[in-house]
Amino acid sequence: GSILEAAAGLELRYLVHPSGTLTVDFQYKARKTLPMLPRVGTAWQMPLEFQNIRWYGPGPDPTYADRNWQPVGIYETTVSDNWVDYSKPQENGNTVDLRWIEITDAEGAGLRFTSEKLLSANALPFSADEMSGRAYSWQLPDPSAVQVNIDYAQMGVGGDNSWGNIALPQYQLRERAYHYQYRVSPIR
Repeated sequence: GSILEAAAGLELRYLVHPSGTLTVDFQYKARKTLPMLPRVGTAWQMPLEFQNIRWYGPGPDPTYADRNWQPVGIYETTVSDNWVDYSKPQENGNTVDLRWIEITDAEGAGLRFTSEKLLSANALPFSADEMSGRAYSWQLPDPSAVQVNIDYAQMGVGGDNSWGNIALPQYQLRERAYHYQYRVSPIR
């Protein structure tokens, strides 16, 4: 559909396979110059009991396009432990260059996200809308769902001059078109 008063278009296609796997195809195209995007991707919401995160990629600490020096391996954490309680609620807990990521419940059931291209993802107890406009973390509501971002890319953190600058140009999302595809497989 059209977004931003027809200045851009987004097409999401879903293909359900007999195995229960879902292929998500994401295509974004800006029809004119728009402001830089902070992230390109999709947001999922899962029930609160899906608290376990397991991934193959850099870790165990969060990584971003311009903060990616963690060793690659298989890592595990929980949604609660992935959350960084900054005094002002903000985006956090991201991992770039993922081969796959799994979000599961206590019994190990859940979803596995994979792609031919390396993904960027995170799973948090709060949505961007819930964090927006909150000056302090104590103002956040009680978590009601797990917010999962499965992204083509996220802009770098920036701050190369003690947090004043935005990300360097090579870590900005200034393209007018993005396309990526990933699979969502059930874990039983």
